[in-house]
Amino acid sequence: MFTLHAHLPTHPRHVHHSIHCVLSSLLHFPLKVYDYLVSIGVSPLVELSWMPAAIASKPTEKVWCYNGGHSKPKSVDDWHMVIAALAKHLVARYGADTVRKWSFEV
Repeated sequence: MFTLHAHLPTHPRHVHHSIHCVLSSLLHFPLKVYDYLVSIGVSPLVELSWMPAAIASKPTEKVWCYNGGHSKPKSVDDWHMVIAALAKHLVARYGADTVRKWSFEV
């Protein structure tokens, strides 16, 4: 099993500014890893483990040495927008049949 952590933008304007572009630039390295895994027939486990500060209800509360946010989102709509954009991006890049085989942990 393969887990790859990707941190989402921390500044609030990035959440609403072209989420597709933000995800593309932010996920450049993880997507390269996913490209390789898909090329060798491995289905990754995509783990969204920290709440981005830009949409966190308590953005200054951090845990672990990763400094990851652990509060709930201040807006369910913003959280939905980020997750939906990620899902659309992955499906556009790898295809629904491929992404359907992946495991996701939120």
